[in-house]
Amino acid sequence: MPGVLELSAIMSLENPRSLPGKPQTIVLDAGIFWDPMMQPIAASLRFFNGSAVEFDIEGSLFFVIAKVVKADVNVDCAHTDFVDGVEYALMGDVVQLTPLPNINPDVVHDANCQAIVRATGTVDSVDQNEFAFIMNVAQYTSQDPSGSFPLHAFIPEQCKWRDRSKAMPSVKSIVALTGVLSVVPLGEEPPQVMFQVSVARHLDFMGRSAVPPVATTRSEDSFCFVA
Repeated sequence: MPGVLELSAIMSLENPRSLPGKPQTIVLDAGIFWDPMMQPIAASLRFFNGSAVEFDIEGSLFFVIAKVVKADVNVDCAHTDFVDGVEYALMGDVVQLTPLPNINPDVVHDANCQAIVRATGTVDSVDQNEFAFIMNVAQYTSQDPSGSFPLHAFIPEQCKWRDRSKAMPSVKSIVALTGVLSVVPLGEEPPQVMFQVSVARHLDFMGRSAVPPVATTRSEDSFCFVA
């Protein structure tokens, strides 16, 4: 279902290359810091560099806000060998970035840096027993105009709601949420994979959609961790 989703995180941006005929529009390889126990998430991000921000081909740290969708291997995103054996998990557009000079990437990786997801969309299905719900947030990005971000949101025990059931939406509810990215999908199997987001503090109800939700299923094997 149509919606809006942004990811905010500390990222290492590297390997800048301009699009043919568009010297101010560049594509960057991004390493997204999200969990000190995991490798950074690989992403391809497009950025309109109207302010002539300088990027190091070997990588520089930035705080980045980006519109993102799940990477599609069939979409041409000016791919280069980012890291041997690692494919892009995300692709999208940079909304805003702030340089973080004089910060050691190793220190950032070892710190408890989180990737924050802010999303507005329609709930496709609900699991009341697990305090979880599924949204497939479809949005335009310049690299993949018809892409989407399949999101499995859950309300953890440690949250602001004394009764977690009070915070649970229903199918076709339109919600705005903020949460922490905790799991990313990798590989082609199983074919249905989703990004998992822990929603502990912010969940707003925005009404109900008149459009029937798209049927979505989930198995216990739908998630795998970055090695």
